[in-house]
Amino acid sequence: MNTSATVTATITPGIPSEVQNLVITVGNGSIYTGGAFVTPSPIILNLGTVEALGASNVDASIGYTFTTDGNQNLDENLSIPFNMSIAVKAIATP
Repeated sequence: MNTSATVTATITPGIPSEVQNLVITVGNGSIYTGGAFVTPSPIILNLGTVEALGASNVDASIGYTFTTDGNQNLDENLSIPFNMSIAVKAIATP
């Protein structure tokens, strides 16, 4: 890539199960928390800027954190469906 570019993720939620104490992130943005997807839908996250010639990158990884006082996730057979697309748009240079 010879120019810098913005990177955007668009998340389109399916019909999720309600799982308390679960947080799903894409990059640094939360998409699921408190037993539901965040709103509005679709969820559009600006993941950052990729600099020209690969000088920097953007975190588009998917991660999750589950916290509870117990030692077992009783909702482990449930699902949280969503589709995600990544768009890279070049930034015009003068």
